[in-house]
Amino acid sequence: MTVTLRTGHTGDYDAVRALHVRCSVATRARRYHTGTPQLTRGAWERMSAPRAGCTLLATPFGLPERVVAVGHLLYERHPDVAELAVLVEDTWQSHGLGGVLSRRLYGLAHFMGVRTVVAYVAADNIRARRMVQGLARLAGGHGPDVHLLSDSDVLETVLS
Repeated sequence: MTVTLRTGHTGDYDAVRALHVRCSVATRARRYHTGTPQLTRGAWERMSAPRAGCTLLATPFGLPERVVAVGHLLYERHPDVAELAVLVEDTWQSHGLGGVLSRRLYGLAHFMGVRTVVAYVAADNIRARRMVQGLARLAGGHGPDVHLLSDSDVLETVLS
């Protein structure tokens, strides 16, 4: 499966919304940690605006209008901290696409002035945990700093 990665923009709303519609409720819940039924235009505009960070889209080669995955590196409260998040369409999972997006975004962090990358991962989301472990190896660390958020089943992973 060959894909093209490109920067996402606010004008990509319809294609990214269609991706969300094609994703199962479980897939969206693993990304947003809620049962987010659909992506609103306002939420997409906030996430894809350049001031928010960096958004990458994956499209099948030759089908630039069909988005099959989206990755974000979004600034948090401090400008040198950003959250890494990835959503991959169900039928495109288990092919390494989430890893490709996360590695590319992690590589861009330095150029964005980000010193710490945070990923919020459901404790039972094995794929996402493997993705974060792969990033830790890429960074040369022994592993990310991981701890359970209070009263939650969500792990906060910190890669510096």
